Amino acid sequence: MWRSFFAFVLLPAIAAAQAAQSQGVSPPPELNVKLSERRRTPQPVYRPLATYNAIRRGTTEEVAIQLTPGGYITTPASPVSGIVPLNLELQPTEGFTVSRLRYPKAHKQLAKFQSMPFPVADSLTFFKLHADRNASVGLHRIKGKLTFQPVDMITGPQSVRQVDVEISINVVEHNSRVARTGWPFHRIPTPVVVILIVLAIPVAVAALPFYLICISAGKCD
Repeated sequence: MWRSFFAFVLLPAIAAAQAAQSQGVSPPPELNVKLSERRRTPQPVYRPLATYNAIRRGTTEEVAIQLTPGGYITTPASPVSGIVPLNLELQPTEGFTVSRLRYPKAHKQLAKFQSMPFPVADSLTFFKLHADRNASVGLHRIKGKLTFQPVDMITGPQSVRQVDVEISINVVEHNSRVARTGWPFHRIPTPVVVILIVLAIPVAVAALPFYLICISAGKCD
């Protein structure tokens, strides 16, 4: 009798437990919300880039900040109504001077959320950093803030975001040796451009008589 009684009571509980195990236990609602928000809103990241591994006292170097905003961005040079453009603010740091802030160039991009293309840009921001002659030797941190509003080409502008940035700068003596860091952006230096222009002038002058002779002879077609 007792065996029948325990079987009657325990068998439904065992069956319910086995059914729950086979179906799996669903996570709490709070966890579902957090995971969905994390998938919808990727965390933006940034990467500071410098020409050399250190900056010498009394010299100026170029620095860049590469941002991964999770979409396209606009710039102050090509603003779009209703969209907050990329903006870099650097805190004043003793011994350093920031100048020639350059935002990325914009290009026209088609979007599904509107009929007309509008100017968007990559996420590279450049500026010149000068270390004073009396700047203390050693590691310094330049802090600032990036403000931007990513644009999804399907759904449109996203929420405005802000990212705190921190750039580590190593200051060395003026006569110290520094090494390149694999700076991926290369431009022809201004002195080289001037030399090329100066050399091109006499070449053009020397070639002019031959060109005139060719024209008069009718052999330049």
